Amino acid sequence: EKAHKKAIRLSKNQGASYNNYGAFLCRGSRFQEADQAFHRALADKDYPRTSEIYENAGLCAIRAQHKAAAINYLRTAIIRDPSAATALIELAYLSLQDGHLQDAKAYWQRYQKVALPTARSLSVGIHISKACHDDNAVASQALRLKDLFDHSQEYADYLRSERTEVKAQ
Repeated sequence: EKAHKKAIRLSKNQGASYNNYGAFLCRGSRFQEADQAFHRALADKDYPRTSEIYENAGLCAIRAQHKAAAINYLRTAIIRDPSAATALIELAYLSLQDGHLQDAKAYWQRYQKVALPTARSLSVGIHISKACHDDNAVASQALRLKDLFDHSQEYADYLRSERTEVKAQ
């Protein structure tokens, strides 16, 4: 924390320093302080990467279980940078949680156009495909998840959910 405060004090680039400090505070579950740091980062009008600040603020709001704030921050991130991949995939997931399947699909498709697959994106894609009852897409994404990220938590979760579904049938 001392290093972050020193960086803020010495840096001409307050936006980057406060953004980093906000992410640090969020990792420590100091959500209100993190939000204040993100707002101070946004006050630096010379900092060009404001989409990153909004993306970090959105991710922090998700961790704090402030869904409405998270959605607002993440939407602002993609307005400022349409290729903000993390914001897109998290908006896809949040939209799916809220039952907005078409929005979830649209965000997920936009993500696919701007970023390579991650374990998270494939997992979200599987959930969306299941909600759409698209068994071929589920199988395809599950195979990619296995091939690319077979040691990931997302793949372990997928296998666990498949075993649970088989037992339920």
